[in-house]
Amino acid sequence: MSKNIIYTSRAVCVLHDLTIDTLVGMVASGIANPRGSEPGKWTFSSEDYGRIEVAAGYLHYLNLEPAAAVMALELFQDLQLVRENMN
Repeated sequence: MSKNIIYTSRAVCVLHDLTIDTLVGMVASGIANPRGSEPGKWTFSSEDYGRIEVAAGYLHYLNLEPAAAVMALELFQDLQLVRENMN
């Protein structure tokens, strides 16, 4: 994943088998901060894409509901910060 790549909402949805409504929910929960005026015109940074990718994995492979996937992602990120601070 290159730091210079910009992903469209359509590409994100296709690559991770997400509906636009699920993507909108992820954005509303704070997983990503897209640029653009409306969901069909959103673009995402590589960092945002990475968070969406992880959350989509939780949705599909762990069969979590969207809200639970968001919470799991946040817990995982918090755990990473704790581990970094311990070193």
